[in-house]
Amino acid sequence: MTRGRVARGVCAIELAAAVISLSLVPVLLTPVFAQALPTETVVDLRIHGNHTVSDEEVLALAGVAVGDVVDVAAVDGITQRLEASGRFEAVEVRKRYRSLTATDRIALIIVVRE
Repeated sequence: MTRGRVARGVCAIELAAAVISLSLVPVLLTPVFAQALPTETVVDLRIHGNHTVSDEEVLALAGVAVGDVVDVAAVDGITQRLEASGRFEAVEVRKRYRSLTATDRIALIIVVRE
């Protein structure tokens, strides 16, 4: 009779250990998946391909200025805003690093086709 109780006790302990181990998996993996995307500061903006729309108007439509902190989503947003304006046939936003060592400072080159 005690053997059955001991076996059940061991099983309960193993089960509890397994539950605790599984509950720690999200905590242990969070730093791997929740790392923040790198942000970069716009230090230069260039507009190419515009003929009838001024540089200032392109920048106003893009919603970006020198000094803005951007990430990948922000660059995609700039492209989407310019495309949604209906003023351009094609839009491409190119990101260029200003230095090989300082990867937090970028230039954005906005290429449009009217």
